[in-house]
Amino acid sequence: AALVRGCIDACRIAEMCNDGEQKDGNIKIIQRAKESVESIATLSTREAAHVAGVLRQSCIMPDVLIRVAMTHNADSAVPLIWSVFRESSGETQQTRVIGRVSRLRVRNKDNLFAAFRPQESMSSKVLEALRGDSDLAASTRSFLVLYLAQLHNKGKIVVWGQVVMCVQSLGMLVQGCGVGPLDEIENCNKILVEMLKSINCAERESRETSKYDEFVKSAIATLTIICSKYMSLSGANENAFKSVYFPSFHDWVVSRASAAFVERIQQLINGCEVKCLQNALLCALFSEKQAIDSTNDEDTEITKFCEWASHLCTDAKRDDSFAGVMGLIEMGVSTSVSYEVYSAALDKVLDDPIKCSELYHDKNVLVLIDTAISKLMRKDPPYIPAVLPLSIDFQCRKVLKYMKCNDDNLWRQFLIHLVYACSFLSKFPKTSFGIIPSSLPLKEIVARICQGETSLVGKAIIKFVKQFCPEILQQGIDRLPRVQDGVELEFDIELIKPASVARAVQDIISSHDSQSSNISIDLERRYIASRATFPSIEVDVEVASALLRSVEDSYHFMSYSILSKDPLVLLKCSLGVWTNDTLRRILLCIFNRVLASHDALVADAASDPEVSSECLASRDILLVRCFLFLLSGCYNEKKDSTDCAINCPIMLSMVRHAVAKHRGLAASLVRQGLPFNALDWFVQNVPETFADAIELTTMLESRTLTVMEKLQISDGALCMSILHGLNDSTSQRLVYNALSVLVSSFYLVVGPVGVPVNVLCDEHGRDITQTCRVVMFRMLGILRNIGSENKSLRHEATLSLSKIANLCKSDGAIGGLKGEALKKRKKLLTEVWDAIVKANEAFGGGVQL
Repeated sequence: AALVRGCIDACRIAEMCNDGEQKDGNIKIIQRAKESVESIATLSTREAAHVAGVLRQSCIMPDVLIRVAMTHNADSAVPLIWSVFRESSGETQQTRVIGRVSRLRVRNKDNLFAAFRPQESMSSKVLEALRGDSDLAASTRSFLVLYLAQLHNKGKIVVWGQVVMCVQSLGMLVQGCGVGPLDEIENCNKILVEMLKSINCAERESRETSKYDEFVKSAIATLTIICSKYMSLSGANENAFKSVYFPSFHDWVVSRASAAFVERIQQLINGCEVKCLQNALLCALFSEKQAIDSTNDEDTEITKFCEWASHLCTDAKRDDSFAGVMGLIEMGVSTSVSYEVYSAALDKVLDDPIKCSELYHDKNVLVLIDTAISKLMRKDPPYIPAVLPLSIDFQCRKVLKYMKCNDDNLWRQFLIHLVYACSFLSKFPKTSFGIIPSSLPLKEIVARICQGETSLVGKAIIKFVKQFCPEILQQGIDRLPRVQDGVELEFDIELIKPASVARAVQDIISSHDSQSSNISIDLERRYIASRATFPSIEVDVEVASALLRSVEDSYHFMSYSILSKDPLVLLKCSLGVWTNDTLRRILLCIFNRVLASHDALVADAASDPEVSSECLASRDILLVRCFLFLLSGCYNEKKDSTDCAINCPIMLSMVRHAVAKHRGLAASLVRQGLPFNALDWFVQNVPETFADAIELTTMLESRTLTVMEKLQISDGALCMSILHGLNDSTSQRLVYNALSVLVSSFYLVVGPVGVPVNVLCDEHGRDITQTCRVVMFRMLGILRNIGSENKSLRHEATLSLSKIANLCKSDGAIGGLKGEALKKRKKLLTEVWDAIVKANEAFGGGVQL
């Protein structure tokens, strides 16, 4: 190990000083260091594995790494070469499935090659070494051909995943580094053709897919690339390939999917559509993104090949049973087909429920939709989609209304239309022809998708729901266990580092475009991916610190433990953070975890469970009170609270959990006093408040509270009893006490007799009479909501209305007032009387006024 490290250090120092006067000497040092490392690798397989691991970590000597792998472990050299090309485009073995091999597994603890995953920097260096060193590229190419021949000689015991990986590696190497001599090319082509012919598939085109599909596509793409590269050389013998290439394309078909691919390649060659053909070939080897990036605008190699091969391809007859989807894809890719012609052909499929049902099970359905959107983007504006929002709304109502009928054709047609509409919306976010995802019943749609069969269309809809309405999945995650199957979030490692996510949070806070859906959803995904990759505590601390910087006087903490000791500091985040949906969801995720940590700390520190319970209850009262101001919209005094109310299921869940957890919390909030809008929202949306009915009754019966305080408590207690109470003794007792307070405070409401002005004020200088008047009219209005089934509550309300009516009559008979004071008092009594009459009419006129 020390020798290898020494050689690496010598090589690195020599490379840094390679531009000086000792250039020749430094080159010799580099060459001698590489030879020494290769000599150490020859000692044993373990030493070779160790050398490869050290070179990978040091990101140096890429040519030595390739040679060591090919010399000492051939089975692991192919995955290494394959990974170099994949990772150079940002795609790894974990993000693409090759045949039946989804990832390489370590079968021997000493065999580090089998688990080799070169880093991105090392992959780029290896790729640069292959392209810069023709000898290294030639030896690598010869190694792949020899390894492919060894796999072919295994016969029936061959692992097709290895074959596909080797063929794709060879094709990618030829595409990037060129071809070798003619003998090697003929040998490679012969092996590939023999392996294609050796596949025994009796059913062939009757199957939808086959385990050999990936190999067939890769082999055809590799053969075509090798031939096109050879044709570009000067003095190339065009007749050298007639015996091995193009015997008959359809002899290599193993399923309907491969038949569609073969047919597409034939048509592109016959039509000399160079760009489309090149892209189709590279897509079979690279990822789609890299295939597009690797397509050159002036590529004469494919052009010359098409001119040579077009007369060898026979026009195959289309099979309507499988060529429909691929035919539409070909029309969408082709530049010679106008959008009007393509749109007419697409509408015939989308408008037919039976054809949509067949398309639903096709693995190319998402490719077809993407192709249709791309075709639309290439035309001149306006961009009018094939599926309009009104059509989605109509189908949604129709499908959900007759959901019990289980018409699978209509349901599958609706799902395909929905995927098309969501794809169009993601490509044209500002279009006037886009759907509004939040207006659709996405919960019901997602629930039925999860209950039914797994499909690509269903997974695509789940992914779009996660993009446009992620809160839907958060609300239903407990009821929909398979909601996130197949949804993968992929980001560059630099974008999901805690510091990067924190900077993105600060950018959104400081920008005026904080409500942009694309920016917000991307930030939320990055935060989730960061917590899944890095230590969650580190991510939460960085993001919470960024959120707290939204206010200048915020408390900046240094560790997660300090934040856990005082979680309410997160309430100091600016109002802009709380009103932004994405920032609020991120903040609440951190808040929930910090509250749980604080619960544990308090429980450990308190000697008595009652002490810890009271401490946590006082914390939750402050938390719930702040949340009520946000949820009800009372935080903005300039606008109507209903327009400013925040709709947040997570905050509602936290409020209900706190009320259910701490007995008496709701009663304490009502006792402290809440704005009327906050109190109404609290009672209507949190049914757990009625659990404190006994505490409220005790408060109303207490003699330590003032009449005004009791009247405010009576307002909330009456709301709880009517909305959530049962026709039992607890509800009846609470209503009786609340209405008794209302009757007894009558003269406090109308003011003392003989006093012309409101002279009663509390310790804060507020007008007690005016405050009590508002509460009385609220309570009289609430009485109208008592249902006919609550006979006991109606009886108590009837008696109270009768008493208040008698007080109004008796007060009108009292003299002592004149002029303007008398007019004001009569006006007030008239308003009270009108409120009593309305409540009486709601009861059916049960009170004799």
